[in-house]
Amino acid sequence: MPALRPAAERLYSAYINRMQGALSAAGYEADEAVARLVFASLDGLVFQRLTVATEEQMRLALHQMERLLPLAPRP
Repeated sequence: MPALRPAAERLYSAYINRMQGALSAAGYEADEAVARLVFASLDGLVFQRLTVATEEQMRLALHQMERLLPLAPRP
């Protein structure tokens, strides 16, 4: 819906900026593209959990996210 696009752009921009800040604060080199990727992945997982995915599927997906983005960034 074109009328909602400006509001959606502001909302997602705020989410991505927050994600970028959180990743940077945790020690990751996170530009906007990285922040968008991480946010989109988590956003998609939430949607899947609400619609079709089981708890086990989410657990496995989040485990893989941890492998890709460990809690402690590499030096």
